[in-house]
Amino acid sequence: MSEPDDAGPMLDLARSYMAMGDSEGARALLEELAAQGVDEARRMLEPAAANRPTESDEHAALEPRAKAGDAQAQYLLGHYYQRSLGRAGHLDLAIHWWSAAARQGHLDAMAGLGELLERHSRGEPERAQQGLAWLRRAADAGHAQAQHRLGVQLASGGEPANFPQAIGYLQQAAQQGLPEAAYDIGCVLLDPENPQADPAQGLAWLHQGANAGSIPALQMLARIHLQKGKPLHDRRKAAGYLEQAAGLGDYAACLELGNLLRSGIDGDPDFDGAERWLLEAQKDDQSGAAGRKLRQLYQEAALQTSDPSSKSVWLRKGAQAGDELCMVQLGAALLAADPAAAARWFQGAAAQGDFSAMVSLADLYSQGLGVPHDPWSATFWRGEAARRQSADDDAEPMKVPRGTGLAIPAPTDGPPIADTGKPAVELGLSFGWRRETGGLLTSESGYVLFEHRCKGVEFAPGLYKLVAAPPEATGLKAGDLVRTANGYGGKPYIVEVV
Repeated sequence: MSEPDDAGPMLDLARSYMAMGDSEGARALLEELAAQGVDEARRMLEPAAANRPTESDEHAALEPRAKAGDAQAQYLLGHYYQRSLGRAGHLDLAIHWWSAAARQGHLDAMAGLGELLERHSRGEPERAQQGLAWLRRAADAGHAQAQHRLGVQLASGGEPANFPQAIGYLQQAAQQGLPEAAYDIGCVLLDPENPQADPAQGLAWLHQGANAGSIPALQMLARIHLQKGKPLHDRRKAAGYLEQAAGLGDYAACLELGNLLRSGIDGDPDFDGAERWLLEAQKDDQSGAAGRKLRQLYQEAALQTSDPSSKSVWLRKGAQAGDELCMVQLGAALLAADPAAAARWFQGAAAQGDFSAMVSLADLYSQGLGVPHDPWSATFWRGEAARRQSADDDAEPMKVPRGTGLAIPAPTDGPPIADTGKPAVELGLSFGWRRETGGLLTSESGYVLFEHRCKGVEFAPGLYKLVAAPPEATGLKAGDLVRTANGYGGKPYIVEVV
């Protein structure tokens, strides 16, 4: 990598910063140059990194000052231990040093100690009360975070619920610029258990929090406007609040806004807008929910779009996102023009267990269309399709695709069936079975109908009587007796006409 033309002047500027004692400014310039491949910048950064104080150095420097009674050092040392509470003894050390600083009137230490004792009371009510007492001292001295925390506790029952005091502390915090305090005041005033509830004032505080960038306030306003049958129901306003929260990087708002646009705000769905926000949600998607919603979106967009070009775009997006239905439909759309591409999409859907993709893939292998002519692969995929269909006892009546010869056990109350001596013929037809209660197996166009005459019988290799046979099965017709054997995975296939 060649060095940038202005590397020399920038290096000189970094040296000037270092001479003036501005190590942060020098480091910013050197890191930028090092990223561009300037070796001299890397060399200048090495001693700076070596001389930079480590966390252990900071701890070692603070401890003597803290022991000497320096309240700020005690607070910082407590904070050092509070950042690593998972380590043995660090909770007690954080409490020790923050207590020492709090007794000297350090407000941040009072607030931190109060929250720490309250959160880590270890089931000891006295310890929790001590925490609330420290929070109250800090709050009464004007500490905004302590006012907020105490207000939430007073409203939620950390002490016996005291709504007037809770609102008072939360208002003080909100006036000091904490948007989350405005949100909590709104929630308290909207709480039906609050005897002094005031919905109009609650909404006003929520709006104040939302205007200050409180994501919870924006989400709450959106939920209020999404309540069906309520006076404030307004999907467009809800979408506006969700868009503000989503614009602030909130994953949940991106997901909810995507779903809202997908279903439509005032009428027809906005698939493009929904895709935009679901893709944003997917960037921080830990649960996979955004990916699932995206695949559903692509399905719906493809089904509801009448324009062939747009439909193809949505199908391709869905297929690329791994949606098996979109893969199958895209494969079907490409079959005439590009059978090889169609086969690839059918293979992707079949690998996910899609029944119709397995059937289509079997037909392609039978015909050598888009894939090599391979009767064995055709047999395998027909068997897999039959197994897939029969796996669910609660499924709809079995649909047997064209090209599959499903056989029925021969009657057992007649004379023994003798082998006619006809030569064995490998027909390459697989078939499956499922438990049934008897009757006619339903079908759709392009499927063959079969009748199940033996209740509760599972398919097994042996002699069977065909109820029907597909036209392409040369030499087979309804009523023929056939002998079967186990195929791939134990699934039977016809090997001989009897």
